[in-house]
Amino acid sequence: LRDPDGGTVTVTRLQATGTMETVHNLGVTGTHNYYVRTGTTWALAHNSGSPSKTCQEITQKIQELAQAEADKGIKALREGFSPEQIEALKKKPWLEKMFAGTTIHNRVKEEIRKLFPSVEYSSNDGPDFRIPKELSGADVDEYVELTTGGQIPAHRRRAARDSRYEDAQYAEYEFPGKNP
Repeated sequence: LRDPDGGTVTVTRLQATGTMETVHNLGVTGTHNYYVRTGTTWALAHNSGSPSKTCQEITQKIQELAQAEADKGIKALREGFSPEQIEALKKKPWLEKMFAGTTIHNRVKEEIRKLFPSVEYSSNDGPDFRIPKELSGADVDEYVELTTGGQIPAHRRRAARDSRYEDAQYAEYEFPGKNP
């Protein structure tokens, strides 16, 4: 088994069904989701593909903007902290990098909004950026998650609950020094 980057996936659990099944790897050109009949049961299949050129370009721009913000350092990012965040740091100083990440997201969101007005941002509902299929020419909307490299595996695990993470692209930034 391979992950979206071509790396080997580790199987952590198997569930015996008591039967042997033949499995086929199908891809249907131009169709993202389709149904496959298995005996008398129809199963929804997901057709993964490469991201569109537009998605790749927007992902790269998000990553460049985020890294430029991170490179400014925590001190400069503190200027973007809310009064509530500043107050919270007095009791919980370990939240500083998380708040810095929020500042990076907010600044990148504003720049992407100027460059690509139809790209939507949502920090609390699925991947951070949605690229409409009308913009990219893809057969479905495409998604980009902005995060530090250390958090990418946690985001990928979300695909079990939210299918938008299955094909999401990752725009990665690193803080100077150790990352969360």
